[in-house]
Amino acid sequence: TDAVVARLTRGSDRIHVLREDHVDVQALTLGGGVAPLRIMGSPLTPLVQEDPFGADPGDVLAGHNTLKVSQAATTARRWDALLERGDVARASTILVCHGPPYGILDLVGGTSGTKAARRCGCEALADALARHRCPALCVFGHVHARQSRGEPWNGPRFVVSRRHPGTLFANVASETANPTITGFRLMRKDGKYDDVPMLRPPTVVDVPVSGFRE
Repeated sequence: TDAVVARLTRGSDRIHVLREDHVDVQALTLGGGVAPLRIMGSPLTPLVQEDPFGADPGDVLAGHNTLKVSQAATTARRWDALLERGDVARASTILVCHGPPYGILDLVGGTSGTKAARRCGCEALADALARHRCPALCVFGHVHARQSRGEPWNGPRFVVSRRHPGTLFANVASETANPTITGFRLMRKDGKYDDVPMLRPPTVVDVPVSGFRE
């Protein structure tokens, strides 16, 4: 809500809460100069777990926003409207979203050996990305699970996709597993919770001024 945004920003013009919106910034370059950068952001999120209140998970397209499958066309239009901001940008673009597009670092389950892993990314987002100018970087979280057996617990987690050439995808979810409690997690000074390392280090990546090349 607007009230929550006001509390987050506290009147600062350097903090931006992007709700299907964008902000243009001057980014520092490695050579010591500056370059324009357009950052687009959206909270739309794919469903991962079943709804705790008993809703049919098959009837939910984006769990945090309760977008139903019957509203898929509306969801597609919302992603299109956001990515069109990148089509007209005269700068490299970054897309920041809460959850991943379908097929991109979006595997959940399958760790116990009793269930097969499944993909939980947003198909509407994946389709929209294929229709528009590719962002240089797509950053998201939401999926905490490791994406392969050989993946280091502390990341980083980057991938490129043949369907979306020119975009580097980064899953920057900070916790290494889904929280078992709600609210803010209290961490010990050694960075552990219940004797288990829970926080990945920050993900750092340099974005080329002209975007990534295929």
